[in-house]
Amino acid sequence: MNKKKQIETILTLLAGGSLSIEQISDRLGFTIERRTLQRRLKELKEDNRIAVSGDARATRYSLKEKQQDLPKEQEDLVPLSPEGKEILGFITKPVAKRKPVSYNRLFLEHYRPHIDR
Repeated sequence: MNKKKQIETILTLLAGGSLSIEQISDRLGFTIERRTLQRRLKELKEDNRIAVSGDARATRYSLKEKQQDLPKEQEDLVPLSPEGKEILGFITKPVAKRKPVSYNRLFLEHYRPHIDR
């Protein structure tokens, strides 16, 4: 069986959920050396097609969830200024990667509802 067919079969198996290398090997339906299977899985990981979790005997392989990328024409439906793009970049970052900020206490103490904007 050629390499492309092997990879397609592995991806089909992983569509059913997370599997260990032993489970993949048992369900393939053809004979493949363990080292060759490891190479195929490594290639799929490097191509960002599968996710790998765990270590050593607890390693599990699963399909990566595809990100919904907007087509280029939909990205620019609302044109943004450079400042707007900077803000968009900031708010789309994961919370853990954002720089923490605190409240300006004086602003809160001197704020007058319905008067200050």
